[in-house]
Amino acid sequence: MFCTVHFQNAGGLRPGGEVRYAGGPPVGRIEDVRYDQHDTTRMEIVFRVKPDIPVKTDSVVVISSNSPLSDNFLGIVPGSKVAQRAPSGSTLKSSEYVGFGDLEAELADLAPQARVLLDISTSASLNCRPRLRA
Repeated sequence: MFCTVHFQNAGGLRPGGEVRYAGGPPVGRIEDVRYDQHDTTRMEIVFRVKPDIPVKTDSVVVISSNSPLSDNFLGIVPGSKVAQRAPSGSTLKSSEYVGFGDLEAELADLAPQARVLLDISTSASLNCRPRLRA
């Protein structure tokens, strides 16, 4: 069974990479990673899974890894019990990938605000010290 999914950031995925269902062992492989011809701001990933894997029309695909140092893989989050099985050729929904570079940028943006809060907290704690009587 072949499926397609789109992401703003492909997270380093490449053909031959693993596809896992519900965090389990590999159940398929990534076939192709390319830019989306209809929207060049996103990437299109084509993958295949074993035909007995219960991919549903409301299943969601995520980019995940087992550890910060391991390669990323496609993970399929199971759909609901009432949803239909997705036919081969389906385009599934995705949950956007947040990589370490994205996190670093967010932390860099927060650093000046954190410094201001620390300064305010330090100032407030100095002003609240109990005064000792002689």
